[in-house]
Amino acid sequence: MFCWLATIFWTFGFDTIYALADKKYDMKIGINSSAVNLQKNTRITIQICYFLTSSFLALCGYINQMDFIFWPIWLITLILMQRDILKVFPEEKQSIKNIGNHFKNQSIYGGVLLLGIIIAS
Repeated sequence: MFCWLATIFWTFGFDTIYALADKKYDMKIGINSSAVNLQKNTRITIQICYFLTSSFLALCGYINQMDFIFWPIWLITLILMQRDILKVFPEEKQSIKNIGNHFKNQSIYGGVLLLGIIIAS
């Protein structure tokens, strides 16, 4: 169940970042994406989603008694995920380049986490 919750929160945060790329067009045509609805709360919501993702993955690791190697990988990805959010929101102006880099990095972090889970299992 915790792995499922981690996936839900990671997906919501990731999808909200994706919605930022089209936010002005969504507003123009009346689509109520998460980026439009959250308004000034977008960044904090994504940070909370990624924190919850990491927390639920930690619970999965603890319940499944992951080896030591999982924990440094988990911690590094937690820090990198939060750092990337700050890069998407410099002075509340999002750039398509930063959003694209965020997608690429999240894919890498997911792969590293999966590798950590496989090695630690």
